[in-house]
Amino acid sequence: MMNKKIVITGLGIYSPIGKNVNEVYNSIVESKSGIKKIEELDVSGLRNDKGGVVKDIDEINTMNGLRANLLLKNAVNEAVLASRLLEIPLKDRKKISVSVGTSVGGYGGFVDHLYNRYGYSKNVNLNPNSTLNQDNGEIIRNIPFSLLSYEVANEYCLRGPISSSITACSASANSIVMAADMIKCNRANAVVVCGVDPITPLTLLGFNSLMAMTKSELKTMDENRSGLLIGEGAGCLIIEDEEFAIKRNAPIFATLSGCGISNDAFHATRPHPNACGAILAISKALSEANLVPGDIDYINLHGTGTKHNDVMELIALEAIWGDNISVPVSSSKSMMGHTLGAAGAIEAVISIISLVNNLLPPNLNVTEKIKAFNYNLVQKTKKVNEVKHVLSNSFGFGGNCASLIFSKY
Repeated sequence: MMNKKIVITGLGIYSPIGKNVNEVYNSIVESKSGIKKIEELDVSGLRNDKGGVVKDIDEINTMNGLRANLLLKNAVNEAVLASRLLEIPLKDRKKISVSVGTSVGGYGGFVDHLYNRYGYSKNVNLNPNSTLNQDNGEIIRNIPFSLLSYEVANEYCLRGPISSSITACSASANSIVMAADMIKCNRANAVVVCGVDPITPLTLLGFNSLMAMTKSELKTMDENRSGLLIGEGAGCLIIEDEEFAIKRNAPIFATLSGCGISNDAFHATRPHPNACGAILAISKALSEANLVPGDIDYINLHGTGTKHNDVMELIALEAIWGDNISVPVSSSKSMMGHTLGAAGAIEAVISIISLVNNLLPPNLNVTEKIKAFNYNLVQKTKKVNEVKHVLSNSFGFGGNCASLIFSKY
């Protein structure tokens, strides 16, 4: 691969704690929670009726109006405008790409449609020639995850290759890594990288049946944690080759200095108890960034609030930072729930907000830290002298692990 510096020139976010970067910054400063009662769907019978819901979604032009597309397009629009990407002439957009990470994408909207129209017990016929599919029109045709990437490319006339990552909860973090690789290999000059997942019956029922959803308050990184809550939203980053960004006089918010991806090859849903996958991903990111653990000023944890996941991540940090994990850590999921495939991109945006503003985001609702570990948990937003390097972790089903390091430019 070519030795290219990767920079971030645009940020966009549409989430339960804010519908743009400035609103999210204010929510972080105020240690504000986005967890609310879910009124958009029937949640009777679930372990919990709360989640990180985006209320009153702004209308924006999409191919089908599905919730995933609305969330995505709002975040992308903010990032594209911030980066001044549209100032690039149409003829010069041949090497501007799109990379989207998601867990359910448009498929969630299809399931919503079936539930609303036919009820939970209706047999679903996925034969493309069935009358059911003909009735559903665009909803059926937007099940392929690649169409989320296509819609973004089509909207802004971006002619570079598009890609989709569906590696569960690490999906959009993986999309960022894939996008960086496209730039390093000279297949793209810039990439619009997005993560999106809407709240749907599919995800709520799935995590409820796994008994991974808490019955009480969401308490990530707490001794008495009992599970996660589902969130939704979208995050977008415009990442570019530094030379390309400087040449077009683009604003530069941060650098993507290191990436690490791995798989722990252990279990479909449960992380490896010795955290081997997470350790490998973090170590790769540090090595690529040419940094040592002591250089990291803040870690945005994966931190879901489940028994196994939070412990696994602390085991990984102990393996790298030692028994006394002095680096400040917190989980954005404590503010908005687990946004699944969107989490990597949303938390990347929050990590860059931390860098730009020298801010340590909070980990809400902790009353007692996990007893077996000594870690520096940020429980209330803290302003510090300088944040130079931030590590953001995303771990998903199937053993997928991704770690990203963002650095001050």
